[in-house]
Amino acid sequence: MVTTESATRPAVAHLLRTLPKVELHRHIEDAAGEHRNAPVTAADYHALGYQALRASAAAGVVHTEFFLSPRLHLRRGVRPAVLWDGLTGGLRDAEADTGARARIIVNVDRSAGSAAALDELEQIRDRSGLLVGVGGDGPAREIDVASLVPAFRRAAARGLRRTLHAGELDSRSVADAVRYLGCERIDHGSLVVDDTRLMRQAADMGIGFTACPTSSVAVSKVFGSVGGHTLRTMLRAGMRVTLGTDRPARLGVDLADEYGAVLAAGLADPAGLRTLAVNGVDACWLPDRERSALRRRVAEAWDAALPQLTPATPAPRRRRGPKARSRVLTARG
Repeated sequence: MVTTESATRPAVAHLLRTLPKVELHRHIEDAAGEHRNAPVTAADYHALGYQALRASAAAGVVHTEFFLSPRLHLRRGVRPAVLWDGLTGGLRDAEADTGARARIIVNVDRSAGSAAALDELEQIRDRSGLLVGVGGDGPAREIDVASLVPAFRRAAARGLRRTLHAGELDSRSVADAVRYLGCERIDHGSLVVDDTRLMRQAADMGIGFTACPTSSVAVSKVFGSVGGHTLRTMLRAGMRVTLGTDRPARLGVDLADEYGAVLAAGLADPAGLRTLAVNGVDACWLPDRERSALRRRVAEAWDAALPQLTPATPAPRRRRGPKARSRVLTARG
């Protein structure tokens, strides 16, 4: 297991920042910060999109699928076209400047009822090609999966992929999201480990999970520390789990920091980080050809970096002479 000291070495931190990564769980509104004026004009939204992707690229993120919660903007009187055209314009300009890519997931309120969720989705009409999916969040104790069925069916009919914030307080919400909403990804999902059978089924189905250990400590407070997160168990079970930041500006932790925190906490060794990075590609919603090319790029970069991430293990000292004895070590777990 990698120690905290080795995980936080400046050289390791720098390498984690430069290695290519994919992020599938980040709320774009967070890029505005908590103490700035709320965006109103198309220029404001252009700046929001541009800043969000620039910040991702600075952490080595080469593909980000942002959550956008239209209700947070439309209820302030912002017109849908102003929101969408400004935001996507900013993302496109940041793509051109950084080489990173962005896509958007419309994030409906999972606690506001069926009509509200459907209306939130219908307000957004994509002319940019950046909209790839629908998701849902809101108060964790008020997940009414049945109320989301019409909106998620409409999304599927529009060719959009589906995910849901679930599994933060129980495992049942994960099962319901997959069964009733057809979700291909689960956001957070850390308590899926409470149901071994469900965990195996999710692994077999290739359901993606976007774990956010720092957020699960600081925001939802599911765990008392990053080291208490269930990520290690999810990885060992062969689940398609990757890392996200949720709200990096609020938490002061970007995706490179999140990888470092997971390494320092012993939730994954360098090979495990490589798995998390490749899982992010496998779970993303790019077209097959683009995803395959991105997978090769990410896998090759992490393979080349593993020797630098893995601390050297001193060679065992040899015993000499007739009194030397061999010793069998039994692993305890």
